Amino acid sequence: DIGNLNMMGGNYKMQTLKNSIHYVAASKDEEILKNSSSGGIFSEIAYCIFKMNGVVFGATFDSNEYKIVHTMVSCMEELSKIRKSKYVESDFKRVEPDIERNIDKNRYILFSGTPCQVEYIKRKYGYYDKLVTVDVFCHGVAESVYFKDYLKSLSSEILEIDFRTQSKERHNFEFDIIGKEKKKIEHCDYCDNIFTKLYIDSVVLRNSCFKCMFSQKQHISDITLGDFDFQEDAEKRGINVLHPSIVAINTERGEKIFDSIREKISYDILNDLEKIKFYYRDHKKIKGEWGYNIECKEKFIQELQKMDFLNAAYKCGFPDIYDLLIQLEQKMGESKKYLIYGAGVIAHRFEKAAKQLHPEWELQGNIVSDIKNKLKNSVVISVDEISLGCSYPIVVAVNATNRKQIVSELTKRGIYNYI
Repeated sequence: DIGNLNMMGGNYKMQTLKNSIHYVAASKDEEILKNSSSGGIFSEIAYCIFKMNGVVFGATFDSNEYKIVHTMVSCMEELSKIRKSKYVESDFKRVEPDIERNIDKNRYILFSGTPCQVEYIKRKYGYYDKLVTVDVFCHGVAESVYFKDYLKSLSSEILEIDFRTQSKERHNFEFDIIGKEKKKIEHCDYCDNIFTKLYIDSVVLRNSCFKCMFSQKQHISDITLGDFDFQEDAEKRGINVLHPSIVAINTERGEKIFDSIREKISYDILNDLEKIKFYYRDHKKIKGEWGYNIECKEKFIQELQKMDFLNAAYKCGFPDIYDLLIQLEQKMGESKKYLIYGAGVIAHRFEKAAKQLHPEWELQGNIVSDIKNKLKNSVVISVDEISLGCSYPIVVAVNATNRKQIVSELTKRGIYNYI
């Protein structure tokens, strides 16, 4: 029981703690952990609200509109709809009528969203004593129009999206797109999917995310959640899970909520200022991968004026791959057939890009130095089988270290039809 929250009053500015209290934490429930992006703290808070006949609002994927939207759930059985991170802006204002109806019914309400969404909700409904808010340490969100353009480019009916597929590894940034009969249309690391690559390069972020007014200061939500990125530190604290959470308690209401779930979680207070500062950084000063590179987005917008979304995406997200595609198109002529030298990450990225941008092209096989390499959906050809008479252009899709050696192998055989 979270006690007499309604005795605190609705003025959230009066409830805010002078300084947030930070914890490293994770649920003790293995099932909750398995179905969460990180430590499962959101699920434990939601369960607390459900026990008091409350309702929870969060983001979900709308398979009819191909967008992220907020929705309401009223029991644990429905919570899977809004669990896990979504890195695309959500249409959250559509739930305002539901919020108002539940205020009229005097029910507890948990609203979860980004810091800017929570600020809007607290400014509009902060008078309501039974409103609880949870936000996140937010990297930023992609614009919904680009997300929809990407999904439509897949030419498949999409029913589910999972931005954080669970992994047995510490790193669990894998992306799943699921279609009919639970068929996986996409399953890959963030660096291998074109949309998530654009996201981590900040190409598709909303403009406001580059100058976020919430990133450096104490949040106005009751509780803020995020991935705790210091695994060894978590283990030393006895939080022995793959994906622990950082939890910031920002208000008196947040303290009461956290007190109500202490028995269900493993936790330890975090006083390390350097680690805490990691979560309160000026977006304008962070560059590179997982940074805020406004110049990359500006270039992307320029390219969109000259070409369709998918071509602009590959040109900005995988420029080296895109250049190889242009060179291959010039070399192939009318045959539309080609070979790839390589069977690793770069080869996979190239093949995927070719299929998406040029579905009429025909891959004739992957050339490898070691025939032991096996590929599920391609013919594997030993380099010794390649002859001077090879008429198909060869894309050398390997890293720079190996490229020199492979080019040497080809030229020794008198083969120059490569890029």
